[in-house]
Amino acid sequence: MPLPRTDSLVTYPTGSVLEQATVLSTTTWSEQPVVLTDLTPFHPVDPRWPDQGTDLGILTSAAGSANLVQATIGATDGSELFVGDHVTVRRGTAGWGFVVAHVLPSDGPVPAEGESVMLAVDAVHRAALSAGHTACHVAALALNAVLADRWRRPADTDGLGNPDFDQLAITSSVIKPFAAVDTYRLGKSLRKKGFDPTDMHAALPAIADRANATLVRWVTGGAPIELEISGPRLTDLRTWVCRLPEGTQRIPCGGTHLSSLRELTAIGIELSYDAVGSELVMTTSATPAGRG
Repeated sequence: MPLPRTDSLVTYPTGSVLEQATVLSTTTWSEQPVVLTDLTPFHPVDPRWPDQGTDLGILTSAAGSANLVQATIGATDGSELFVGDHVTVRRGTAGWGFVVAHVLPSDGPVPAEGESVMLAVDAVHRAALSAGHTACHVAALALNAVLADRWRRPADTDGLGNPDFDQLAITSSVIKPFAAVDTYRLGKSLRKKGFDPTDMHAALPAIADRANATLVRWVTGGAPIELEISGPRLTDLRTWVCRLPEGTQRIPCGGTHLSSLRELTAIGIELSYDAVGSELVMTTSATPAGRG
């Protein structure tokens, strides 16, 4: 059976963790079996911005059950599959399909093409990553707010009207269960845009305290969160929307999230510098409701 040349249908943006799907194709990648299905609830790693890791879970077929090694984004022209960093074509390129590649263990059961399979996501792990991703976005807004007085010229702003330090300075983001780590470069480029990092080392404790006070207020308010979805395909646009008292922030985002800050009892940040001292690191933690 040829590889599909259409985009995968995904249900994880609506919160789904269980789907019955049809196997469109089975192939191999790096000597491991890869299964492509017509739809999937699995959130895949995106090689363009791999901040949120793969969903975990189980694929069950007539041959048995297998724990996924990972779900990642792939691209196929109908004859060959490229996975992860090996995807070089742009999304929307004619004749190419962007798919969720379910990578299975090399020594486990592999379903047959055309077979109906059950895809079950580890809901506990998904919820933990969703909390970390939501906290990451909200913490960035708090950091933008407390750094607003360090801008010496107009800059692009976030949805709350503050200069968007997060988007202008970020170099990497790593989403973890109930946590996130974001790294920002404070180099010449940012200073040319108008940011003044003078005495940042000494000011970090005070900056973190002010941001954490803002986060306490926002979490207590229980702001609603939405994920606007333009369509069911993997490549369709999804936008994270959070309605805070100061305004509404909208961020294009392909990850998974909570539906309200009421699902958390706390978000907190710590700020530090890397070993060289040229990058600011924000470590964010999220405490789910019901946990002290």
